[in-house]
Amino acid sequence: MNRILDDITIVDLTHVQAGPMCTMFLSCMGANVIKIEPPWGEMLRGRESKDIRPTFAYFNRNKKGITLNLKSEKGKKIFTQLVEKADVVVENFSPGTMNRLGFGYENLQNIKSDIIYASISGFGHSGPYSNRGSFDLIAQAMCGIMSITGEPVGRPIRIHDYIGDSVTALFGTIAILGAIRFRDSTGKGQFIDIAQFDCMVSILSSIVTEMNKADEEDQQQGFRGIYDAVKAADGYIAIAAMRDNFLNPLAKIMGVEKIESREAIEEWSQQNTVKEIVAKLVKAEIPCAPVLNIEQVIEDPQFNARGMPVQVDQEGFGVLKLLDFAPKFSEMKPKVDEQAPTLGRHNEEILGWLGYNEIQIKELKQDKVI
Repeated sequence: MNRILDDITIVDLTHVQAGPMCTMFLSCMGANVIKIEPPWGEMLRGRESKDIRPTFAYFNRNKKGITLNLKSEKGKKIFTQLVEKADVVVENFSPGTMNRLGFGYENLQNIKSDIIYASISGFGHSGPYSNRGSFDLIAQAMCGIMSITGEPVGRPIRIHDYIGDSVTALFGTIAILGAIRFRDSTGKGQFIDIAQFDCMVSILSSIVTEMNKADEEDQQQGFRGIYDAVKAADGYIAIAAMRDNFLNPLAKIMGVEKIESREAIEEWSQQNTVKEIVAKLVKAEIPCAPVLNIEQVIEDPQFNARGMPVQVDQEGFGVLKLLDFAPKFSEMKPKVDEQAPTLGRHNEEILGWLGYNEIQIKELKQDKVI
């Protein structure tokens, strides 16, 4: 089956989540992704280099994997040969690392003039924090999202999934697709500087509101609707009723003429089960949803009807349940069922593609280049 990126080869130097998730999305659309790891494996694999964690399998499915010591001269030569055949190089090292290895953007341009080079980092390649390290937690703290998560009074709350990495992966995917399209029309490659901080800031409409707020606070008084989770008799339900066309039917369901406060809604909701409230509000076309835990999401009929769970036969683990590629295309079936590579699984295949014979590959192993 033809896929959107069948003719694109990506050299993937990324590790952990933001970078590998980005290149995994591209692989789902058909890109040939060659994952390069040090001979001892990247940190997400597990305590032993041969290990496969479910998250590693998810972020690195569909990829071909090779090991390569980029600090050795022979390793540098192999990487150069890979760049010559690549369309895109993606890395998420600290800014300056690739320059020190001799593979900054200008170096790669000299190897292949139209190369697309995407660099993912915490704070980007400019600004006073560019040399600082970052993880998802740091991005959440710096972008302001922790300050607006949870109750108004209390300690800042981290979103308990790695949203800083996931959002950055999505922006990386978008940027690389744009750069490929630009190269198709102009023949020019480019350097893409993707900062986790920028990506997280750019999704927060609260920041736009804060930058443009009036000198005086909005003086409108009274109850202005609900956009929150309220307690039910057996759990929580999220209700989005911010306008009269939602509030009026909600008031009718509650048996009151007018809703005066959030507390009034919660007093009513606690007398009903989540299932009862959802049924009533859905019938009245009021946006709502039960607040599900992860186990409930997996069992939800919508999750399964959309084909989100997929099974992959993973060497070293067995059958793994992973997630489908979210967008559904009418003319293309995304690639989602190829296992993640065990460490160095495709060394011989990739090196053979570059012209190395069995004796040369054996010498590379002995010299600990691969």
